[in-house]
Amino acid sequence: MLRCFVGHSEIRSLTRTTVVILALSAFLSEACTATAIAQTPESPRGSVQGTVLNQKSGQPLSGVTVRLAGGPVDRGALQKLLDFFATRGVNVTAPAGEPNDAFFQSVIDAAAGKGVSLMNPEVQNAFGAFEQSLQSKFVSVSDGAGHFSMPNVVPGNYDVITESKGHFGPGSGPDSPGVHASVKAGDAVSVQLPMIPGAVISGHVSNPSGRRLPNMSVQAFVTTYQDGYPILQPGATTTTDDQGEYKLFWLPPGEYVVATMLPRGRKPPPVDGKDPVRTFYPQTTDVLMAQPVSIRGGEELAGFDIEMQMARSFKISGEIISAVAPPTVPAPVGANVGPTTATISIMARDPSVPDNVGSRNLGTVQLSPSGDNKWSSRFEVQGILPGVYDISTWVRESNPDGGSSITIGRTPVEVRDQDLDAIELRVYPSVRVLGKVTLDGHAPGTVATRISVQPEGSEVKVPVYQGIGLRAVMANPQDGAFMVPAVTSGQFRVQANQGLPPNVYVADVRQAGVSVYDSGFSIAGKTPDLIEVVLRSGSATVEGTVKDAAGKPMSQATVVLVPPVPRRSNRSLYKTVTTDAEGHFSIKGVAPENYQVYAWQSIPADAFYNARFLSKYQDRGHPVYVTQDSTVTASLTGIAAEAR
Repeated sequence: MLRCFVGHSEIRSLTRTTVVILALSAFLSEACTATAIAQTPESPRGSVQGTVLNQKSGQPLSGVTVRLAGGPVDRGALQKLLDFFATRGVNVTAPAGEPNDAFFQSVIDAAAGKGVSLMNPEVQNAFGAFEQSLQSKFVSVSDGAGHFSMPNVVPGNYDVITESKGHFGPGSGPDSPGVHASVKAGDAVSVQLPMIPGAVISGHVSNPSGRRLPNMSVQAFVTTYQDGYPILQPGATTTTDDQGEYKLFWLPPGEYVVATMLPRGRKPPPVDGKDPVRTFYPQTTDVLMAQPVSIRGGEELAGFDIEMQMARSFKISGEIISAVAPPTVPAPVGANVGPTTATISIMARDPSVPDNVGSRNLGTVQLSPSGDNKWSSRFEVQGILPGVYDISTWVRESNPDGGSSITIGRTPVEVRDQDLDAIELRVYPSVRVLGKVTLDGHAPGTVATRISVQPEGSEVKVPVYQGIGLRAVMANPQDGAFMVPAVTSGQFRVQANQGLPPNVYVADVRQAGVSVYDSGFSIAGKTPDLIEVVLRSGSATVEGTVKDAAGKPMSQATVVLVPPVPRRSNRSLYKTVTTDAEGHFSIKGVAPENYQVYAWQSIPADAFYNARFLSKYQDRGHPVYVTQDSTVTASLTGIAAEAR
C-alpha cells in the first residue's frame, strides 16, 4: 500500500483491482525519499512499537497484523522488477544509490515508448511482487494487550498500516492513510493505532408477492470513481438462507448500495415473460434510484429488506467482423482468450451510470476465416434489460509497437421493447497516434513534454483503455514530434500537461486545423490525422487559504480548480492540490479561463470530475477569473467531511 508522490498526472486514481501498478511510478514521497542508507546487518537500526485499540470502546485489539510500508528500497526486489521490464524490451539500469523520482520517471517513459501496458496482468503481477517486498520486511502482530513491536528497523520514513478481519483503521483501505513513522538509528518510535469495528447490514429478500427467496446473492457496493465516472465496487457478498434472510458482515465506514440478484448460472423459468433481475434496496433496478446505506462503524443495521423486481429482458445478436490477424505468440498471463477467441461485453453508454466491474463480460465466440483477410462469427447475448449501451468485443493481436496485445471494437445499441438483430461489431488493428508539440510557436526544446491519449466515455472504465491512458510518451525536443503506439479504436482526448513547468500551459489541441481540446477525437481502424499540441508561456497562479466553518485553517484539504460548465468534460483543465498545515494552497500552470474553486476536507478520488457529485456543491464554489500571467487570490471555506 504505497502512498507516494506521483510527479505527473497520467497516473491517476484507478480501480482497487489495479492499484498495485502504481507501485513503481508512485514510489517517491516523504515516505520514500529517505537518505540513502546502506542496508547491511551492521547498520544502526531503530524500532517501531505501539498499541492497537478499538476506537469506539478504547479496548486493546489482539491479533492485528501491523506492517511498515516504504523505507529504503530492497535492491534485490528492484533489480527483479527491472529484469522483468528488460524482457519487454525496456532496459533501465538500477542507480548506484537510493532511486529517486527521476529514475522511476525514466522507467515509465521507457515503458511507454515500447508500448508496454501497465494494465497487462503480467506487469501488474511484477508490480505486486515489488510492492509486497516493501511491505514484508517489518511485520508484527498485536498481543492480548494490543501491543506490537518491530525491532531492528532500517532507518527511513514509513507508513504504519494495519490488517484485521472485522476492524478497519490506519492503512487498512485505499482511502485510509497509514500513520507515519520516521525511524532514526537508535530511536524507538511509538504509535497508537485506533481501529473501527466493521458493521453488519441485515434484512430479507422477497418477491413482489411477499414470498421470501432463499439462495439469492446479496452484495453491498461502494461507489468509487475512475476519472469521475462512477464504478460499483463489491464490498461484501453473502447468500440468503432458507428463510430469505441475509447478513453482510465486516463492512468498513462508508456509503453503500445493497443489491440482490440471481446467483451466477441460476436461471429459473420466466413468469409471464419476465425474469427476476438485479434489484437495489429497497425495490429498484435503477442504481441511481437506490437508497444508500451509511455506515459509521460498528453498527448492526437491520431491516434492509429488498423486494426483487421482475422485468422482461431481450436478446442482442449479430456478427463480429475482425480485420486483425490471429497472433502466433502465446497469450499474456491472465488474458483468458485464445488467438481466435472474441470476448463480448456490455456496459452503460452513459458513463455517469455506475457499472459493476465484475459483471460486464457476456461470453466468448470462436472466429473463423471469412475471406479478404478477415475473421468473423455470429454472436448472441441474452438477458439484456432496456437501456442504452456500448456493446463491444475484444480480440488478441500482435502489434509490432507492443501495447496490451488486445484490440477492441464497439458499437452503441439501444434496447427498448424487442430483441436486436443484425448488430455489427467491427474490430480493427491498433494504430499509432502521431503529432507534434509547439511552445510559443517553436519546438519545446528543454521543456520536457509528455503526451498521452486518454479514453473518453464508457471506455474509461475498461482496463485496456486505462492502460493506453497510462502510456505517456516524450515529445522530441528538437522538432516536437511524438508517437503514441498501439492505440485501439475508440474516442480519446490528448493530455499534455503532465509535468510541465509551472509557467507553461496547454493552450489548445488541434487536428486538421480544428480544435479537439474539449471534444476529443475518434480512432476507427486507421491512423488519425496529425495532432498538434499548442503550449504557451505565461500561465497563471491561483492561491489562497482554506478555513473551516469556525475560521480555523483546514490542513490536508483537497482544493480543486473546476472549469466552466461547457468545458467540464475536458479533464486537462482541472487542477488539484492539497493545503498545508496552515491551510494555504497554490495552484500553478493555470490556463486563462473562468473557474470555480472548491475545497473539501475529504473527497473520494476523482469524484470532482463527476457532474452528479459536483452538483451537490454547486453553491460552494468560489468564482475566479484567470488571465494570462496573473496571480489570483481566493479565500475559501472548506466543505466539511460528511459524518459517518
